[in-house]
Formats: sequence, C-alpha cells, structure tokens
Amino acid sequence: MTKNFFIDVSDAYAEVPYTYSESFENSTNFFNYWRTYDLDNNAKTWWLSPAAGYTGSYSVKMNAYSNYAYDVDQLISPSYNLSYLTSPVLTFRCAAATKATLAADLNDVLKVWASKDCGATWGTVKTLTGTTLINNGYHPEEYVPSSSTQWDLHTANISSLYITANTRFKFEYTSGLAGNSIYLDDINITGVLGVEENTIDESNVSIYPNPANQTATLSYHLDKKGDAKIEVLDVLGKKIMEVNSKDQAEGDHSVHISKQDLNMVNGIYFVKFTIGGNTITKKLIISE
Repeated sequence: MTKNFFIDVSDAYAEVPYTYSESFENSTNFFNYWRTYDLDNNAKTWWLSPAAGYTGSYSVKMNAYSNYAYDVDQLISPSYNLSYLTSPVLTFRCAAATKATLAADLNDVLKVWASKDCGATWGTVKTLTGTTLINNGYHPEEYVPSSSTQWDLHTANISSLYITANTRFKFEYTSGLAGNSIYLDDINITGVLGVEENTIDESNVSIYPNPANQTATLSYHLDKKGDAKIEVLDVLGKKIMEVNSKDQAEGDHSVHISKQDLNMVNGIYFVKFTIGGNTITKKLIISE
C-alpha cells in the first residue's frame, strides 16, 4: 500500500468572506476552492458528482462502494473570514447508505474538523456514526439518493476558538466494513454580522505605503464630528492593535503604526476601520 503525504500551500488570507452557501452547482468553485485528499491512493475519494443533489443536480460524493474498510478520505473547504460573525453555525446535508446487514458492521465515521492555522492543527466540531450517518439503510447496489427526503440536515455550532479571519473545515470519512456511497450538499455557514461591512466609502480610508516595510500610515476622513476606531488583526484574527478616538472633528485623521513597535512579521494583516458605527476592512501587507 502506498501512503501519500501532502503539503498544501495556500493564501494567508481568507478565500471567502463571512456567511457562505455551497450547493456545488458551480464546478469552477469546487475545483478552485475545495481540496480532496485520497490518503490511501486508491482512486476512491470525494469528488463532484452529477448523480444527485439536494439543491440542484450536483453534490460531493464519497465513492465508498466496494471500498476496503478503514480507508480515510478528506474534503477540505476554502478558508472563511468568520471574525465578524456572532455565533456562526455550519450546516450541511448528508445522504448515505450501507451494504452491511449486521449492526456490528455499521462502523462508518464522518468527522467534521475546523482549523484556524491553515490546517496545521485541527479540532473536531461534529462526528456522525451509526444510523445518524447511515440514514438510508441497506442498499446492496451502489447507492444514489432518489428524493429530497433522503438528505438529513446536520448542524455544528462553531466554537469561539475558530471564529477567526482564516478558518477552514475538513470533512473526513473513514469507511466501514461494508460501506456504500455517501453524498454531501448545501454546506452553509450562517451567523449574525457584528457590524455592517463595506458601508464606508473606500475613498475615505487609505493605507500608505502598502506594501509597507517598517511603518505605515492608516488614514481616514470624517464627514462630521464623531467616533473612530482602528484595529489591526493578523491572519488568524488576533487583534494586535486598537486605537479608539472619541468625538473627533470633521476632516482628515491618521494613525501611524510601526512594524517594530507591534512586533509584526512579514505577511498579511487586516486593518478594520469603524467610523460612526460602520466598518470597512482593508488588507495590509508587511514586507522587506
């Protein structure tokens, strides 16, 4: 048996902002943003399927029919910026069947994991086993969902540990002794935005220079007297600076930041401007 190990190099910033809905009807999104890993290199893994879907005609299928037991395959999502969501929730539809005739052989497992560090470490957010996973019973032939009633809805509340500016999810299936095909669809992230984003005219805020070497100036304009807040966050959503200014006069204002003073390393950061209760976030690159 050949074991493959992967190094996945991806952007340091989120590929998808805030709330998200994926019904897999757009194949370009799947091939550009989703990653599949066939850890046992046996050509039976997650893939885009036109055979059935809860919404539309497509879903993602794990080809577990005639697979050997304890094969592990992974489907990894794009990265999401969840840092502005309150109480985010991950939901998805799943349809699955089995060739097992004995309860003891019903040992397939689907685990959903979350990562805040580009997949270096993962934490479990949902585990499905038994009839909670295998919701359509015994099928001796290769299973294909035939109606919307065969798709169960599953929900996972996302821990505050993973409410970051760069969060990924991993669907990991371990085949049982008599597995059959399993399908996923309508993978959604919902939550309440803490503030309304992008309601500030972009011409009213700027970062210069950008990319920056040692220092940068964060500038903003107030159309009238009011409050302003500037936050600088790293790619994991950790706040490294916050400046609150109360009752500022109408006009132009700026805040100067230093790479050395903030212990910043080369990479991507996010600058969040909050003016009069409205917010806009811009990307800052620190480089040599």
